[in-house]
Amino acid sequence: GELKLWREGNGLFFDPVFAPDGSRLYFSSASGNFRLWQIPLTAAGQPAGAAVELLNTGNALLRHMSIAPDGKRLAYSSLTASSDIGSVMLSPDTDQATGAPVLLTQDTSFRKTAQAFSPDGATLAYSVWRLGQDGEVWLMDANGDNARQLTAEPATILGWLPGGNEVALNQKAPDGKGSGGQVAGGPKNGGIR
Repeated sequence: GELKLWREGNGLFFDPVFAPDGSRLYFSSASGNFRLWQIPLTAAGQPAGAAVELLNTGNALLRHMSIAPDGKRLAYSSLTASSDIGSVMLSPDTDQATGAPVLLTQDTSFRKTAQAFSPDGATLAYSVWRLGQDGEVWLMDANGDNARQLTAEPATILGWLPGGNEVALNQKAPDGKGSGGQVAGGPKNGGIR
């Protein structure tokens, strides 16, 4: 197929993600302040208008975006010195932000990234990194409550398994060396493994 220019401008664009019904494309940008944008799309997946700015997040770059299966919540890594996970509620009718963004995590001793909604939208799985250490996988309710550690051994989140009760993890090889990772399932209700 032919490449098409969807958004032109100065700066960098990151992490495009489609609304579950395909009606919108969301992405973040870095040009001066950081921003979250959405572009309405036709049924054929073509732009149906200009990009609309949903949020201006100042000095926090939005990365690793994930949209809940019902399209009502968008979660993102808020990359600053502490890299917390934030969320913004979306209108199911317009896909516009219905309020100010909310930080779901607020701990400056860890970097939190790569969050993914469970198939039912009730839980977020995410990777946690400590300075100088390998990552771990944690879970929390979609509203930020009930944070719980899933892994004690080095791992990163790949996504949710289709049944919605387990997450797929990338773990280091048993000898702890190299990229000889393995995919393993972990329970949705948490419990360190």
